[in-house]
Amino acid sequence: MNTKKSNLIIQKHKNDKKYFIWHPRIINISPFIVYINQNKKNVYIYTLPNKKEIRKELYEKNIPCHPSEPNSKKNKTAYAYTKFVKEYKYKKIYYGSSQGKSRISDHYKIKNNGFLLELDNKYVYIGNVGIMEFKLNDNIIKFLTPLGYPIIYGQKNIYHLYNEKSIDILKRSNFKKSMTNSEIEDTYYKIYDFKNPIEIKSIKVKQIKI
Repeated sequence: MNTKKSNLIIQKHKNDKKYFIWHPRIINISPFIVYINQNKKNVYIYTLPNKKEIRKELYEKNIPCHPSEPNSKKNKTAYAYTKFVKEYKYKKIYYGSSQGKSRISDHYKIKNNGFLLELDNKYVYIGNVGIMEFKLNDNIIKFLTPLGYPIIYGQKNIYHLYNEKSIDILKRSNFKKSMTNSEIEDTYYKIYDFKNPIEIKSIKVKQIKI
């Protein structure tokens, strides 16, 4: 473990908001940390060095493996995330959450488990599906993040980001004009409703390697 490097990173981001992002496919380890500087509108992402001894050490220390873990426990492992992944400067940021009332959320209430950044010429999703860059021609109304199934609710469409390579697009006109958050989240099931199918389009995304 490079203690000097770790201390420099922690010192650099001591005034930033810190979020651990959990990945449902990586059960034992939070794959990356997101630091958000709201004054400068900067986002910094770090992950674990690809070293078996570090991962083993974290595992032995009962590392955070789920969003429900308290921050006091997660913060004990922040020193290990020293591999820089990406930095973004955003115009606007959306903080993901779910009230836990939908079927897809498995009734798990959660917040800040995903972020959507609006940049000058594209959007960036950061969350438990990974880091994805893409373009949208729509006005975003809200950003919901039931566990493992992030959703963008736009003026024209509903966007499902559960796939690491593409985004499924459902037209708002297929649904009623006013929808609760739970109803928006559960539009996911229309993607696989083969008895009453609706038109589904998709766009490719750029997946950032972690």
